[in-house]
Amino acid sequence: MAKRKLFLPLMTQMVKIGEESGKLENTLVTVAEDFEVEADDKTKSAMALIQPAITVILGLVVGFVVLAMFSAMYSLYGQLSD
Repeated sequence: MAKRKLFLPLMTQMVKIGEESGKLENTLVTVAEDFEVEADDKTKSAMALIQPAITVILGLVVGFVVLAMFSAMYSLYGQLSD
């Protein structure tokens, strides 16, 4: 595992410790839980960054639609008054 870059150094160290202590199963469960918590934290952080960007994009789209509607209305009123 240490020769492959696929595995993180923490995982290879924990597997080594688990093999030496004879409690590999418990060690792997602990490592899996830690990685799951870390993945959840990273996902929440990413969502926290994406949410304001989506809000701004939706605001721009709505603003464009409103501007197009008002532009069409004023154009129509201009033609009616002539």
